[in-house]
Amino acid sequence: MFDGYRPWRVTRLFWDVTPPDKREFVADPAKGSKHNRGCAVDLSMCELKTGREVEMPSVYDEMSPRAYPD
Repeated sequence: MFDGYRPWRVTRLFWDVTPPDKREFVADPAKGSKHNRGCAVDLSMCELKTGREVEMPSVYDEMSPRAYPD
């Protein structure tokens, strides 16, 4: 697990440091986020035999179309 509950001040910080053209990938602090409410986690999967992380379409916190949920 990479991230879970996130204080609102961190959501605000993410918004402030993210370039405007990438803000679709971070929560708008005016609305808050599921992380602020304890309703979301960022995680990955590992192979049980090797303990290695399973390759995903995008890496953690990647801000590209590969990171879209669909």
